[in-house]
Parts: sequence; structure tokens; C-alpha cells
Amino acid sequence: MFGIIGLVFFGALVGWATSLAMGTKHGCIANIVLGIIGALLGSFLVSFLTGKSVQISLNLSSFVVAFLGAILFVGTLNLIKEKK
Repeated sequence: MFGIIGLVFFGALVGWATSLAMGTKHGCIANIVLGIIGALLGSFLVSFLTGKSVQISLNLSSFVVAFLGAILFVGTLNLIKEKK
């Protein structure tokens, strides 16, 4: 794990990349929250599917896990919005 500043930076980077990929616009705080949620969701899913523990840190594999988790989260929110 890394400190709070690393977590905020990582969350902002993942959230920004997710916003670009999904074509959504979020503010800085929303990008940070989105990146952190993506990291939590992605690491949970990888741990569940592989049975191995995942630690999020500042590396490419962690970025991919967090990015995919954030994509899944935003996609699910978009599906919920469409059904309403």
C-alpha cells in the first residue's frame, strides 16, 4: 500500500483515464473517488476470481485492475440510468 497522497494521485489518474474511455465528464474530486472505487472493485473481483490477494500500488498491473474496475462501475451506473 502507499500513503494518502499516492492514493489520491492514483485515483485521479485512473478516474481521468476512465472518464476519457467512457466519454463522461467528471470533476477532479469525482475522478479521484471513481479511481478509488475502481481500485477497490477491481481488486475485489480479481481476488474473487483468482483466489489470490491483490495489493494496489503504483504500477501498471494495479492501474489495469483499477481501470477495469472503474469501467465496470461506470458501465453499471450507465445501465441503471438507462433503465429509469
